[in-house]
Amino acid sequence: RICGNVLRYVGPLLRGNRHALRQLRAAFPELKEAQTRKYLNGMWNNIGRNFAEYAHIRELMDFSPDTLDGRQVIMDHHTAVLARQIAGDKRGALLFAAHLGNWEIPAMAAHASGRDIALVYKRQPSRKMTEELVRMRSQFAGRLVEATPSTPRKVLKLLQEGWLVGMLVDQHFAQGIEVTFFNRSCAVNPLLAHLAQRHNYPIYG
Repeated sequence: RICGNVLRYVGPLLRGNRHALRQLRAAFPELKEAQTRKYLNGMWNNIGRNFAEYAHIRELMDFSPDTLDGRQVIMDHHTAVLARQIAGDKRGALLFAAHLGNWEIPAMAAHASGRDIALVYKRQPSRKMTEELVRMRSQFAGRLVEATPSTPRKVLKLLQEGWLVGMLVDQHFAQGIEVTFFNRSCAVNPLLAHLAQRHNYPIYG
């Protein structure tokens, strides 16, 4: 709560707040200003909580699809069934998530289900931050694959070896394909769709 409240007050002073404000207005032009500010404050609060939770990864990982509400992470029935299905199917598969809630939880769920998961990650502007994220994610991901031109080849090899491969799909990708989203042009990464189409690997969101 402390980290969430701190970032709730610091976040609006950062450049990212202006970017988030533009995105929110594009998505929900009918929102009144007070409601828009409330959502932005909630976003910063969530990010602050996420930062704090990185210090408690081992505790967060203490959950299972067999104990829906008895641990740190609560699953609904549908999610638990899906997790058990992924656990029982030893083929390689693609998992995607977005920056919602704590976006590390889906990868932890794969680990909690007994599957090896590799994560595709994007290098951060700060070398130290990149190294720290890799160190923390290594606690629940067996492999970490940096997003580079050789990533498709590496990911395909992991899939062939029966790994789950997870990636976040809501980030700008300069060399990607253009799609229209909320009446605006966005460049998105087609890697996940290409791998699924060409090699017939299942996709889970």
